[in-house]
Amino acid sequence: MPEVSSSIPFTEIRSGAFEGFNSGAAKNEKVYITIFSHNPITDKIEKLADAYEVKSGSGVVIGFDNKIHNVKNGKLWIDQTGKSHSRRPQNV
Repeated sequence: MPEVSSSIPFTEIRSGAFEGFNSGAAKNEKVYITIFSHNPITDKIEKLADAYEVKSGSGVVIGFDNKIHNVKNGKLWIDQTGKSHSRRPQNV
């Protein structure tokens, strides 16, 4: 994967992994995140979202469609419509 300049602070989260982080904001306060994705075909880093608004204490998942989905509270891979974005087989 191409390198991102060390002058740009970001947290890398590998595909299929989870990474919690603390924005320092009060619960349910608006926070903004920028999301990048590595395209293995072009070997380029693509910006999926810039200043995407979420509430502190909530989560998002990037689906197979490379779209951002807000997740149900307490569910890492289940979006608010009930769809699972887990890469694990159903019976595991």
